[in-house]
Amino acid sequence: MPRTARCTRPGTLYYSTRASGRRVTPPTGTRESRPERRGVPFRARPAGWDVEGTRMPEPPPSNADRERAMLERHLLVPRRGRELLVPGLWAGDRWIAGVTRLDTWTPAFAEPGMPFLGKVPLRFTSAHVVAALGIGKPPKLSPRQRREWVAAGRDPELTWEDTCGLPIDDPHVALLASRVLDDLAREHGEAPWHARAAHGKLRKAIAALRAIQGVATAPRERVAMPDAGPYGVGTLGRLLDLYHREGAASLFAFEVAGLIAALERWDENVVRVAQVAHAFVPARGKTRNYQRWSGAAARLAAFLRSRPGWKSSPLAIVAGLEWHGHDLGPGSLAQKQLRVKQAIKRSRARAARR
Repeated sequence: MPRTARCTRPGTLYYSTRASGRRVTPPTGTRESRPERRGVPFRARPAGWDVEGTRMPEPPPSNADRERAMLERHLLVPRRGRELLVPGLWAGDRWIAGVTRLDTWTPAFAEPGMPFLGKVPLRFTSAHVVAALGIGKPPKLSPRQRREWVAAGRDPELTWEDTCGLPIDDPHVALLASRVLDDLAREHGEAPWHARAAHGKLRKAIAALRAIQGVATAPRERVAMPDAGPYGVGTLGRLLDLYHREGAASLFAFEVAGLIAALERWDENVVRVAQVAHAFVPARGKTRNYQRWSGAAARLAAFLRSRPGWKSSPLAIVAGLEWHGHDLGPGSLAQKQLRVKQAIKRSRARAARR
């Protein structure tokens, strides 16, 4: 099907076709050309516009972009004085910062019985947090732990319920007794240290790439030799120049300049985390008397003291810890209560030194 073009003004092409009464089948492997309307200009649409000339909607931000914006808005803000930066919970546009409990922390969610506004809780509930953190059903007591409770004539479930009034498998109790909160707090508090280490490595990598780029592009003095005849002069300088040319071509092919720019943007973001001061971090566990269940014991003790009409009980804390998977070591219930008391005492001392 013939097609001609006539130009009426620069930059605009008008296509015209001659009507044909028969259909022309294109050869195999080629696209069939369709007749264009006479007098319709052929122009490329700018980015973001469709063929009809209307503005295309912007793509929605990804989940990673929304999470990054939320975390930057609440974790990278300037702090007043020595105010601790505690991890928080977020959903949608809501952010609730956590609260400290001795030398540990807890999410500031709603306790059981918190009112709802329709189907939306006024604050986060413990069930939501447990589901978000993936805290599953705790393992059963080990045979040794079961024998120790039977020897004392006590039951861990009844001991906890008589002291607290809540079932021992309540999501609120499961969250407070979980070591996931301690792991999150340690990750939160140690992030600036890791960011400073990453910043140093990124600066070294950027400096090394810039140095290599300078070697490849630096002007070098060479003896002018005629490029004629079957003979050439072989020198180490000529061999080194060939190596430099090959390296410069590789740098251009792999876009080292773009890699340097990407590393610099990466370093700028890492520095923002490295500059965060007073991030909350629990005890790191380097002391001789530190136990992994110390944070959970402190949270359970604070929870029992906060309930009106109830009092804290070391035996109830032992029951809550062992029921939710902690191992306080072999011994009688009296010995375990003493370990819990000493751990809580050390937690209070560490909290007072902050």
